[in-house]
Amino acid sequence: MNGLMRLAALAMASFAGVAMAGPTEQIGRGATVMILSEDMQLLLESCEVERVKPSVLSRQAERWRFPVTGGVLDLESFAGEVEHQGGIAINCNGDSAPVSLRNFRIDNTGESPVVSAIVTEDGNLQGRVDLFVPGGEPIADMSNGGTVRIENVSLLLTEEGAAMLNPLLQTSLVGGETFGDTVSRFKVRKSSNGNGNGNGNGNGNGGDDDPDDD
Repeated sequence: MNGLMRLAALAMASFAGVAMAGPTEQIGRGATVMILSEDMQLLLESCEVERVKPSVLSRQAERWRFPVTGGVLDLESFAGEVEHQGGIAINCNGDSAPVSLRNFRIDNTGESPVVSAIVTEDGNLQGRVDLFVPGGEPIADMSNGGTVRIENVSLLLTEEGAAMLNPLLQTSLVGGETFGDTVSRFKVRKSSNGNGNGNGNGNGNGGDDDPDDD
């Protein structure tokens, strides 16, 4: 238990922008679930929200699930990048063009962490946009089998993210507003495990399970 508490404390320190050196490992399969805030659910009620495969949306589209496909993670500080596939496409009634958000990335390598996505508008690539910054007090743990779970993370809109959503949703969102919460779970391919023992058990055993299925 002390080890898990220490890991959680280190994760919170890294989210506050504290850089600490440690072993950097490859990230394997997993998933991040994004649970929209009630306010965002209301704003999207009049919109068509569809998945960009291989993402999965709940029936009411209030939960978005994105497969984790790779990245790197410092096991001391939780600095690193977590890459995702798929995304969501939003088409709202009105004059705004449909927008898709794809290939989300959690980036905790700079002074402060940020969540970004590739944005296309009416089929035209707009580039990678910094959409959210994490809030709350992240809770993290890592099992003996190398599965990392990070939860209790609020997603707060950046000014850039709010400016991107406002024409689409016909709103006046500002930076700092809560978009939702996330739970992430993924495998870490620890090099210390060796090549013979780790590869056979890790990759096919539930790496894409919903993080909330525990």
